[in-house]
Amino acid sequence: MFLPPRLDQAGVNGLMRQFCLQQLAHSGYRVVEVHAREAVLAEADEMVVCNALMPVVPVRQYGSQRFSSRELYAFLAPQCEQIR
Repeated sequence: MFLPPRLDQAGVNGLMRQFCLQQLAHSGYRVVEVHAREAVLAEADEMVVCNALMPVVPVRQYGSQRFSSRELYAFLAPQCEQIR
């Protein structure tokens, strides 16, 4: 499941965000926009950030939580490179 933050809390509905969400939805990932609260972030297995300048970048650590999973990044990175 992929939990992007709602747009009224973070980010903009840019082309790269739209592309990533579309790719995830078409691949079978469940995409649910959520309130980007500390509790949601603390339970994440993986985080990525994206924008038009740096298509998708894995987040290594958020606070004291380190992320070792790269499943989402491994899926999105090659697809994002194709549209650059």
